[in-house]
Amino acid sequence: MKKQVPLFLVLSLLFRAAGLSAQTGRITGQVKLADGTPLPGVTVSIAQTLRKSITDAEGIYNFEFVPK
Repeated sequence: MKKQVPLFLVLSLLFRAAGLSAQTGRITGQVKLADGTPLPGVTVSIAQTLRKSITDAEGIYNFEFVPK
């Protein structure tokens, strides 16, 4: 016997996910030396939060779902 998920539950989850994405954003950037050389392994943090990101081989960092 199959269990069916009520339609209202599915719609509720979809609307909640859409609301979350509307209230958050993304911060991305690149850390480089003055000559343009990327800096991998640099820790980047958002002021007054516990969020940290470490730059990749190209010096790129990324924060997702940052509250607006």
